[in-house]
Amino acid sequence: MFVLFIYEEARFEYRQSLWNQISSLISGITPLLLIGDFYQVELFSDKLGGTSFIRGQCDFTTWKISNGLADLPFFGPRFTWMNSQLNSNIIMERLDRAYATQDWFNLFPNASVTHLPILVSDHAPVILNLFPVSTPRRRPYRIDNWCLTFPEVQQLVNEAWHTPFYGSPMFVLSRKLASVRHSILQWVRHHRISYGINWSDIEADLDLAATQIVDDRSAAGFLEFRSSRLHLLRTQRQY
Repeated sequence: MFVLFIYEEARFEYRQSLWNQISSLISGITPLLLIGDFYQVELFSDKLGGTSFIRGQCDFTTWKISNGLADLPFFGPRFTWMNSQLNSNIIMERLDRAYATQDWFNLFPNASVTHLPILVSDHAPVILNLFPVSTPRRRPYRIDNWCLTFPEVQQLVNEAWHTPFYGSPMFVLSRKLASVRHSILQWVRHHRISYGINWSDIEADLDLAATQIVDDRSAAGFLEFRSSRLHLLRTQRQY
């Protein structure tokens, strides 16, 4: 199995040459997967804003078919790139995709990609799923790394570690570790809103907002919502 990561040429006049080079590189290779930033819009439904004309659309489709490549289905927000400009200047496109040969689909018939929300970069992270996407189970809240630098937490560790326990050395060690974990977990739960950054909640909120983008107005609403969350993140991080 061969996987090729793509980062396409931004300048249109050089793109056809790069496609030809990729064709020469992958000729005769199978099973094959190509994934990454192709810098080419393929369908009108994958574009919001900007001109209605898609340069290179027919040439790219011909290139894809001639190499025996087909799209992997995706989950999550449709658009994977945006220019971050508001009002009538906003442009959002699906540029990051994955293509595979039929032999590759035979090995992984349920493969797909997941688009995460666009958070810091102008591109969305794209995750390759080789097996069916399942609904994740809700996990218990865990201790975050950010809390370990606080003096109060270090004091909790010292107090829990010096609490006397009686029994075998392994039993004493296990009880001290459990005591430390319980003390830190209680502190994190109490302080995580004021001190910490709950990335799971942020990602879920942005993912929901991104999936509701259907026109310029909803796209502008997503950008404003994203900007407000990033401002909150910066404030929390600085604090």
